[in-house]
Amino acid sequence: MSGYSDKVRYLMHERKISGQKIADMIGVSQKTVSRYVTGETKNEEMQKKILEAIAQISGYPEDAVFTDFEKPKIRLLATNLHEVNERSEKGVINLPDDEIFYMEMQELNQIKENACNVFALLEEKNQQYVLQNFDILRDIETYEIVILEKLEKISLRLSKEYRDSVIESLERVPLSWNSLKKNGNICKKVSNYFDMMTKCSTLVEEDSKKFKGDIPKCENTLWVQEYADKLEKASGVEVERLSIALPNLVTMEQDDWEVLILIQLLRLEDKGYREYYGNIVGDKLYMFFKCLEKLEKEEKEN
Repeated sequence: MSGYSDKVRYLMHERKISGQKIADMIGVSQKTVSRYVTGETKNEEMQKKILEAIAQISGYPEDAVFTDFEKPKIRLLATNLHEVNERSEKGVINLPDDEIFYMEMQELNQIKENACNVFALLEEKNQQYVLQNFDILRDIETYEIVILEKLEKISLRLSKEYRDSVIESLERVPLSWNSLKKNGNICKKVSNYFDMMTKCSTLVEEDSKKFKGDIPKCENTLWVQEYADKLEKASGVEVERLSIALPNLVTMEQDDWEVLILIQLLRLEDKGYREYYGNIVGDKLYMFFKCLEKLEKEEKEN
């Protein structure tokens, strides 16, 4: 399958689909999907499954059909932007697929550069932590970050006791042995989060002010290069998430990891498919999100 990796990378970036989402759908680990996406591993049956998963998630059946996919010839981005402006003035924006692909790759490269610039501002010990735990931090979903942000806002306006009561409602979720056996990926994520709980207390406290405003371009140190190499194996959505949320992910405390563990346990018994912040979640999680949003809205109005 010549050009398979190029097509899958393109579709994942265009459709905003994470490797973890594909892995959950076909019942393998995120690392397995990554090896096929990068071309490290090749198996026609699994390659077809990945394309079919992308098609099902995105709602575009044609994504499941593989055709030779060649990388577009490199052109100056300024030329592309000029053509976009010309066509938009005429009320028509209908760029060829190769130009759209190239412009999206340019955007992705800019996001990767931003992520490296953010990484370079971290304290040295925290940089080591990120490199050693890159896969775990990368796999944290957008909706998980949103949950932590909403809980933090609620606890600031009310009290830590109230936040704890919300978390206690999650702890009462019943679990069955069958659900544990069927969801190996979630169990692994829970284990990883437990591991992170023991590490977060050793980190250096970051000054949030240095991550605000214009972030300076970083020097290409060995650690920055290692981080950039790891970003190459991540999807566009994952890179964008790291670029924005990395400082918050690094400064997460034990309480935060406990919440994420409970969220994963809730997923084990969750049914249904709802979309929340670009992720497919179950009915129970969706209701929990809506509960947090309602509490947040009520506090703003009071």
